[in-house]
Amino acid sequence: MNPRPTAAIILAAGLGKRMRSDLPKVLHPICGAPMLDHVLGAVEAAGVGRIYAITGHKGELVRAHVGSRAICIDQPERLGTGHAVMQAEAALADFEGNVIVTCGDTPLLKTETFLSLLDRARQSGAAGIVLTTLLDDPKGYGRVVREGGRGVRKIVEEKDCTAAERQLREVNTGTYCFDRRALFQALSRVGNNNAQGEYYLTSVVEIMLEAGDKFEAVITDDWTEMIGVNSRRDLAEAARHLRARILNRVMESGVSIIDPATTFIDAGVEVGLDTVIEPFTILRGRTVVGEGCHLGPQCELIDATIGAGARVRQSVVEGAGVAAGETVGPFERR
Repeated sequence: MNPRPTAAIILAAGLGKRMRSDLPKVLHPICGAPMLDHVLGAVEAAGVGRIYAITGHKGELVRAHVGSRAICIDQPERLGTGHAVMQAEAALADFEGNVIVTCGDTPLLKTETFLSLLDRARQSGAAGIVLTTLLDDPKGYGRVVREGGRGVRKIVEEKDCTAAERQLREVNTGTYCFDRRALFQALSRVGNNNAQGEYYLTSVVEIMLEAGDKFEAVITDDWTEMIGVNSRRDLAEAARHLRARILNRVMESGVSIIDPATTFIDAGVEVGLDTVIEPFTILRGRTVVGEGCHLGPQCELIDATIGAGARVRQSVVEGAGVAAGETVGPFERR
C-alpha cells in the first residue's frame, strides 16, 4: 500500500516578546543553526512533500532565510494556533493526505517522531493524532484528557483547566498529524470563547469526535522533544539538551570525547573515526574532521577542514585547512 501524500505546516509567526530581540524568534541560533532549520530538517528527512511556514513578526526575514525550503504564508493578526493553521487552507485546497502541524520554536523534535505520527495516522485512519508526553510537573502545558483512560477526549489549555484536569500528567506537545479535509472542516467551527480569546487548534479534538472521527495520541518517552523556546533561558536549556544529543551521536560513531561537559559541537560538524577530543574544545559551523585526529585541549575550529591524523591544540582554525598528519599549536591562529 502506497503511503498517503504528506504536507507540513510549521508555525513560525511568534513575536517572542520574552526573547527581547530584534531577530524573529525562530531564527535564533541553537547548536550552529536557527531553531527553524532544525525543525525544517527533521520534517524534510521524514519525506514530507509540501512544507508551509506561517510567518508574522518580521516575516520578510524568515522568508529570506527559508528560501525554497518552504512556502511562507503571512498571518497578519496573531489570533491563536487555530487561526495560524487556517492561513494555509487555500494553499492546501487541492491536497488530499496527511498534514503535520508543528512549531518552529521546538528544535529538539526528531525525524523518527514525525514518522511515528505518520505511521499511526496511516494504520489507524484517525482524523487527528497528537504527540504527547508525560511530565512530573506539567505546569504551563495543555492537558490531555482521555476517555476512560483510553482514547483522547479533549485537550485543555492550562488557563481553562478544572482543578482535576490540572492534576493530569499527560501534556500536549503542540505537534500533530491531521487528515487535511477533517482538519479544515473542524477549524471552520472553532470559536474563541476561552480565557485568551484565541482560536485554539486544540479545539478541533472535540469537534472531530462529535463528527464521528477518531482522534488518537502518540506518546514520546523523550520529554525534551517538546521544549519550546520563549526566552533566552529556554534557548540555553534547549541548547543543553541538543548538545548532549549531538555529543552522544558523535561518541556512538567512534569518537572519544574526554569530557562532554566542556566540549561543544554544532549539529553540522562531521568527526572521523578514532578522533580524540580533549576538554574545552569547540567545533562550529561546517567543520569536517578526518579520522584519527587529536583535538584540544582548548581549541576552536570554525568551518575548518582537518586532515586525517592531524593534531590541533590550544589554537583557533577558522575557514582554513589543516593537512593530514600536521600539528597546529599551541597558540596558533589560521
